[in-house]
Amino acid sequence: MIVNHLEPDVVIGREMSADVIISELGASEFEEAFGVVSEACVYEQMSLARPIARDKFLEKFVGSKKNFRLFRVLEQSSKAHLCYVGIDYNEGTPYLVFAWENVSFDDIREDLVSRLMEPLLDIYFADPAQPSIFFFAPVEYRDILADPLELMGFDLVDDYPTVDPAEELVFILPRAAYESIYGRA
Repeated sequence: MIVNHLEPDVVIGREMSADVIISELGASEFEEAFGVVSEACVYEQMSLARPIARDKFLEKFVGSKKNFRLFRVLEQSSKAHLCYVGIDYNEGTPYLVFAWENVSFDDIREDLVSRLMEPLLDIYFADPAQPSIFFFAPVEYRDILADPLELMGFDLVDDYPTVDPAEELVFILPRAAYESIYGRA
């Protein structure tokens, strides 16, 4: 999927094309996907204390459960890798997981997050059975994430079971808000 945007962006000190390519990793790319989810920045977003076991991830990624999708995000003009984004269906509370390539989250500009989010939401909500999607983030990223996510229709949830609001932010985007904001039904 190619997403066109009108203005270029600057990330990590280099000019980046205004377009991104998002492609889903399949079963033949299991090793790449397993490598991504084995990184601390990813498995911690999945609320795991350590990397997921290979056999459990195999079941989650390509097995009968198939409740984890992973996408590679590339810059359109140079094909440079920007990040991976996962959708973890987690037995009922689907949420987004980001793995930035060679970048700390502090270096990611909010407009890049905004640019990536819309096509990901289109992919996710193409499944009519999905009523909402969540995004969890450490509370120290409130200044980076709150405004762009709220502009995209996400609501910040103040009280969510199993989440300590002093440590983690919880955002939710219900399908009705997605359809209203993006004009898709």
